Amino acid sequence: MTTITAHIAKLPLGVYPLFAFMGIAVGGAGFHIARIARGPDVVWAKSSNPHPWLAIEQNMTPKLYDPSGRFESWKRPLF
Repeated sequence: MTTITAHIAKLPLGVYPLFAFMGIAVGGAGFHIARIARGPDVVWAKSSNPHPWLAIEQNMTPKLYDPSGRFESWKRPLF
């Protein structure tokens, strides 16, 4: 065990921030992938609902982001 500790102690000081930033980047990427995988657009069980876009009602707005802010008062026309 002392040889491993001695080897780590010989690393240059610039390596420690690199390990820290890489750890943060990998953790952030994992969090982002986990968050995206639980989104409403992802279908994991195709046998229970193979076409989830057919479950959208006439008055539902599946749009994720509207920079203009006009989409909140918008009503889908009934045909």
